[in-house]
Amino acid sequence: MVDVAQTLIRQGPPEEGRATWTLHRLAEAIAARVESLSAISHESVRRLLRRCGVEWRRAKEWLTSPDPRYAVRKAQRDRLLAWARAAPEGAAVWLDQSWFVRWPYRFWAWAAADDPPRVAQRWSEPVDRVALYAALDDATQQPFLRWAEGQPNSEGTVSFLEQLMTYWQARGKRFIVLFWDKAACTPPGEPKTGFEPTTSAPKQRA
Repeated sequence: MVDVAQTLIRQGPPEEGRATWTLHRLAEAIAARVESLSAISHESVRRLLRRCGVEWRRAKEWLTSPDPRYAVRKAQRDRLLAWARAAPEGAAVWLDQSWFVRWPYRFWAWAAADDPPRVAQRWSEPVDRVALYAALDDATQQPFLRWAEGQPNSEGTVSFLEQLMTYWQARGKRFIVLFWDKAACTPPGEPKTGFEPTTSAPKQRA
């Protein structure tokens, strides 16, 4: 009976439109497949599955990449990461950048939930933007943060990388391996070559 229950769980329910078994349907299916069993309660099925280490669990969210070369790129990254972790004179560093906007209007009013107050703003009006560059030491999980005026750009990125190199040189490192999803690091005045800022929408800054 245990084998039958485990086989049914792996197969999934026969009903169209259902992704998982209910205990009642599983009990009926088990009883129909075990000759010596005329019926079994759903609670008995629950206890049976629990003894096998099977319980009702929330599905784990799992991100997948649409990149057809994802496996190759991940293997390359993993080799670099292993090499950087093993090198005493080097460090593996994870980097990212974002930007925030402080809108010029702060307006509060009593209003219903379905009719919030609104303040119109013209796109041509200047707003206060600030960039955040962040680096995380893979070994110690210690962050290295720097704020800059405006959105992330080439000048700010170069300045951040120079500060980051100075930080690591002071700690006796000869090189660092940077893991950066997409970086805005084109020198000023030069055409872009595939590097784009990762953040396309502003975030509200308190």
